[in-house]
Amino acid sequence: MVKFGKLPSWAKISADGEWVEVDPEVMYPVFLNAMGFDHPSQHRLEACRRAMTTALKDFKSEGDLKIRILAGDKGWALKNHPEGDPADFESWRAKYDALRNSNKIPD
Repeated sequence: MVKFGKLPSWAKISADGEWVEVDPEVMYPVFLNAMGFDHPSQHRLEACRRAMTTALKDFKSEGDLKIRILAGDKGWALKNHPEGDPADFESWRAKYDALRNSNKIPD
């Protein structure tokens, strides 16, 4: 079972205690904004997903991390957005590190 010192508002532990469930309706808008993206694209959504996964690893205190992004209304599916600029994805780690270094990881 995974344990957290503090769980972010966009995630919760599943009923069986085995998964961290992420609400895409909350997580994607929060991370898009925090990472400075003004609208979604496939590359930006993938950057947000990577940043979210890294954030959960940073919040975790012990145990194996298994993440389940809930279905939501399917509006956040990559196929529903333009491809966008590959540089948006390539910059995800630098953007995440800047958030972490300034204590602004979305919680």
